[in-house]
Amino acid sequence: MPDSARRCAWQAAGLVALLLGPSCGGERSSSPAGPVVQSDLERAAVALTERLESESFVFHFRPGDGARIQVERSEAFHRWAVGYLGVTPPKKIDFYMFRSGEEMAAAFGYRFGGKAFPPEFAVATAYSWHNHECFHLYTSLVGTPPRIFAEGMVVAHEFDPYNDVWFSQWNRAEPYPEPHLVVAHRLMADGLLYPIESILASDDFNRRVDQETSTVAYEQAGARVTYRDTVRSRFEAVYGVSLAEAEVAWLAWLDGEGHAARVTPTTPTSPS
Repeated sequence: MPDSARRCAWQAAGLVALLLGPSCGGERSSSPAGPVVQSDLERAAVALTERLESESFVFHFRPGDGARIQVERSEAFHRWAVGYLGVTPPKKIDFYMFRSGEEMAAAFGYRFGGKAFPPEFAVATAYSWHNHECFHLYTSLVGTPPRIFAEGMVVAHEFDPYNDVWFSQWNRAEPYPEPHLVVAHRLMADGLLYPIESILASDDFNRRVDQETSTVAYEQAGARVTYRDTVRSRFEAVYGVSLAEAEVAWLAWLDGEGHAARVTPTTPTSPS
C-alpha cells in the first residue's frame, strides 16, 4: 500500500474513532454471588472441548482438529496488527475454530464464515486462522464507526505477515485470490460499485450485503478506506470537498494509483 493511501486510511480510522465511539473491548465478567452464565458464543462452542494456548491466543477446537491450527501465522498477524494500531489487547483472544460453515450454522442458528465478539475478545470461525475477524477485535479497542468504515478498515488491512504478503486480499484459504484493489477496479469497470451515499449508513450497508449474490460492498469499503474517508456529517469540514467531489476523485484514484498499487506492495508501518 502506498504511503499516501496508508496515511489516508489512518486519518479516517483515527478521526472516526474519536468522533463516534469509545472502546468496545473488555474482559468477560460474572457475578461472584451467582452461577457462571454461559454466553451465546460459549453455548454454541460447547463441542469445542480441546484447548491450546499460545502467547496471544486460546484456541478452542474439536478433538482431533489440533493439527489444523496455524499458531505462528496467527501470532505473526497479531504482533503486526497490535503494533501497527498501537493498541493493547485486554486479554488473549479466544479463537473458537469450527470445522465448517455448516457446523457453525448448526451451532449458532445462522450461517456465517467468521464473526468477532469484541465484548468477549473472541472470534468464531470455520477457518484455521482468521486475520479479518481478529482485526475487528483490534480496531474495536480504538472505536466503533459505521459499518462501511469498520469493514473497510479491516478489508484494507487483510495482510499475511507470516508469509510476507502485503497485498490486502481474502486469504483465509489458499491459493490466494486476487488483491482487493484488483477486484474493486473490476467492479468499477463493470459498473457494479454502489453510489457511496447508498452504503454510508450502517443499515444501508447491511441491506446491500444481505441482498448481494456476489461480494461488492466489502470490496468497495476496503478500497474506499485505502483511499480515505470519514462520516458524512464531518466529511466536508475535514476534507473541504463534498462527498460527491470526493467520490469522483476516489474513482479516478482507483483507476490509476490504486490500481497500480497491486504490483508495488510495501510493508505498512505504524503512523507517527
